[in-house]
Amino acid sequence: MIWAGNVIKPRLTKEDKEEFDRLIEKVKQAGTGKMGKYMSNISRLLDEVQMKKFNEGKLEGK
Repeated sequence: MIWAGNVIKPRLTKEDKEEFDRLIEKVKQAGTGKMGKYMSNISRLLDEVQMKKFNEGKLEGK
């Protein structure tokens, strides 16, 4: 989780950072047994961020 906080979180928007923090808290509360679900959620969040960037570029004609 430290790696994700240092590598992934800085690249997220403010809104996505809040979602990231919620996911981190869920894992901390549930324990490491939920790590697979955490990774799946982080992957989903990253996919959404990339899709937003793609769509913004399409709309701006970049």
